[in-house]
Amino acid sequence: MNEPGVRSVEAGMIRPLIACTLITILPLTSMAASGGQRPTAEISKQLIASIVGIPDGAIRVASIIEGSIRSEDGFEQRVCRVTVVHPFLDNGRMVRRIGHYDFSWSEEYGWFHQEPFQAAGGEQVRIWSELKGMVIIP
Repeated sequence: MNEPGVRSVEAGMIRPLIACTLITILPLTSMAASGGQRPTAEISKQLIASIVGIPDGAIRVASIIEGSIRSEDGFEQRVCRVTVVHPFLDNGRMVRRIGHYDFSWSEEYGWFHQEPFQAAGGEQVRIWSELKGMVIIP
């Protein structure tokens, strides 16, 4: 028995309600799978280990924070900044220092970090990625 103005959900209405809910939720889960979440600490440590050439066990993740960066030409992109503590070579001895790494996400690379560098013949881009490892774009 319902109070005036309150309607109950009849058994025949449950399936359309579930279908509407799934139609709403599924695009959100696919967004999450396509970089809508932060990289895990393990993925971050693996990528940073390959960038700096040290074992991932030597890296301690302090934080992973979502944000955005704007390049000099005005392009803005979403990134996750990973702050870590790891060994650096300083004047011939190893010291622990804080490092910051900005990771982007794409379907092609998964989570990745990229840096331009000067090579014989001009500039190139080095990409360290979750899905393809280290890639150089000449």
